[in-house]
Amino acid sequence: KLAEENSFKPLMLLALNNLAIVSEAQAQYARAETCYQQGLRLAERLESKEALAFLWSNLGNMRRLQGDYVQAIEFTGRAIQIARQIGNLEVLSKASTRAGKALAALGQLEQARQNFATAIQAVEQLRRQTGVGEGDRQRFLEARIGPYYGMIELLIAQHQAAGPQTQASRPGLVEALEYAQRAKGRVLLDVLQSGKADLAKAMTELEAEQERKLTRDLTGLNSILYRERLKPQPDENRLLE
Repeated sequence: KLAEENSFKPLMLLALNNLAIVSEAQAQYARAETCYQQGLRLAERLESKEALAFLWSNLGNMRRLQGDYVQAIEFTGRAIQIARQIGNLEVLSKASTRAGKALAALGQLEQARQNFATAIQAVEQLRRQTGVGEGDRQRFLEARIGPYYGMIELLIAQHQAAGPQTQASRPGLVEALEYAQRAKGRVLLDVLQSGKADLAKAMTELEAEQERKLTRDLTGLNSILYRERLKPQPDENRLLE
């Protein structure tokens, strides 16, 4: 109320977004929807493209969590478009990751893959621009690890669906491992295998279980490929399975 009385609109935007997030976490989706819509209208009046991108991304993510993947794709798509216009890499990464998850849920795997790739590119560009130091890399990645998980899970799922002997499945696992290593020069694999990243606090139980499964899959696959490549005569078929 104080923000409204003083016409301090930017503070109102922040308050509406935070209230929406809290309401969403409490499964009060109608209240969250109202806050998001009020925030969007205010952002329009203020001509704040950054706020619009952020709010559309958050609203799209709520739609995804509710199972409305079509609207999730529409709303995150708006966020992506605005984020590109203003060069906001943080929002671009988040919105593209959320769109990728919604697309994957609908079985639109190639489009999902493109969105995850866009998100990963945005994260890596952001890291270069902000000059993250060696000691801060793990913390930087922990906050932006979503698109890497999304891409790796997608590639593994495509591999498993295609079957180990098909031509389409051959590069899948190798590419999944390449994305894991690409995250920051093997640091992602170190994080996953050592358990140093305390991501569980920020995850739902379902997300935590998916993270544990992904960790097991990546650790096992990496060990198999490593042992096979150490042999004097590696089995090419084994590497491609």
